[in-house]
Amino acid sequence: MSINSSLQQIAGGVAAAISGMIVVQKDKTSPLEHYDTLGILITIILLFAIYMVYRVSKIVKRRESSNS
Repeated sequence: MSINSSLQQIAGGVAAAISGMIVVQKDKTSPLEHYDTLGILITIILLFAIYMVYRVSKIVKRRESSNS
């Protein structure tokens, strides 16, 4: 459990650092810039993750049916 939790924390920290590099604010009164770019990037990553979960699910089902 602690390894899983630490990996989640590391992933969250890396994601926040990368997001902080993409979204910038020139000064305290200016609006955030490149927020839309971050949204597009997150959407692409999410769709890729869904696809990968689907692929793994198909592989697991195929192996379970061949072992039976």
